[in-house]
Amino acid sequence: MMPEEKRMDEKETLQSIAVCLQKKYNGFVEMESITKQLQAALNFDDVVTIRMLVRMRQQEIDNIDMVDKQRAEIAEKLSKAQQDALKKGDGSLFAPENAPLVHRIGEIMQNSHRLLGRLIEEDKKVNRKLAGDKTFYKD
Repeated sequence: MMPEEKRMDEKETLQSIAVCLQKKYNGFVEMESITKQLQAALNFDDVVTIRMLVRMRQQEIDNIDMVDKQRAEIAEKLSKAQQDALKKGDGSLFAPENAPLVHRIGEIMQNSHRLLGRLIEEDKKVNRKLAGDKTFYKD
């Protein structure tokens, strides 16, 4: 493969990874919204709404899992060293013109990580309220 073709493939791969990561982030945002609605429904003991929201959350989790699998398949086009570098936000193994994409991917991953942390904390509250002593989370 000629160097120009390789850089184009790399750019397309990075763009596809960025799109997947953005979809995942958007899924987390939707889960956060559903979780807030679920907390409100729990306060009113609205069983029908609670069940519906739990199903909606599970659908978002399933969608995120599917996007993660898709992203992993796309990432296989990169070398193992590039995959590891991308996780660290290190653009040194990529063509210089792809540095903004590597940076953007890093930003999306950081934002997702922060949002996931908040989601886990909110999920603990919901789980404790739903499950009581049988909660998944132990302190």
